[in-house]
Parts: sequence; structure tokens; C-alpha cells
Amino acid sequence: MAEGPERLHLALNLADVPALLPAPDAQLIEAGGGELVVGDDNAVWVSLAPHGWAILSA
Repeated sequence: MAEGPERLHLALNLADVPALLPAPDAQLIEAGGGELVVGDDNAVWVSLAPHGWAILSA
């Protein structure tokens, strides 16, 4: 979803194992679970538990 320059992203993990998903614009987890991870190259990822979800703000 987007409103002007502000955006929200939904990250879902439907698998039975943890997942690491790309989240290039994410700055904060607004709801749900998970953890933002910044790689050595400054790429941003969200780590989600099995069947986990998160709403991320960008």
C-alpha cells in the first residue's frame, strides 16, 4: 500500500521453516513478528518464523 511517499509492505512466510525475505525499503516492523536484518552490502531483509508475517513501513 502507498499514500504519497509513505508505503507499507506485507511479508508472509507460508512455509514450515523460517524464511529470510528481501525488504529493500523497510525501516520498521509495524505489526506482526520478525526481525529486520541488514547485510554487509546494506541490503535489508526480514527474517520470519514458520507461518510468520509482518507489516513493514518504508
